[in-house]
Amino acid sequence: MSITIRDDTCTIESGASTTLDFGKVDMTGFRTEGGEYKRATIKLTCPDTTTRVTATLTGTPDANTRLFKNAGTATVSARAYKAGTVTQLSNGTSWGLNVLNKAVTFEVDVQLLPSKESAQMQAGSIQIPLSITFSYS
Repeated sequence: MSITIRDDTCTIESGASTTLDFGKVDMTGFRTEGGEYKRATIKLTCPDTTTRVTATLTGTPDANTRLFKNAGTATVSARAYKAGTVTQLSNGTSWGLNVLNKAVTFEVDVQLLPSKESAQMQAGSIQIPLSITFSYS
């Protein structure tokens, strides 16, 4: 029997704890179109033996399970996309990227939208915690 143990763990170089600042949101146009997009970027470095990294996004879904629920007081939700694409990421969505030159970068675009859980728009605080878990191969 032959067993090989290898270190497949990548190291997060930047973006491990990212806060996206949407500033003050003008609710006038926001009601129909949603807000602007903000990008979260997470850069990893990996050992030579790692060729692919898979990310899984999790958060609390709102009434529309493709959106994420606000834990704050404003009646908003968040929508997440693989950056630069129309591929929407919902709770539990996984996607993989190949490691090139011992590095890989995951980018997620986030947009605020009116919540489907409330018929009335309400101003207030916004706290939409999202987590990304990485696995390696």
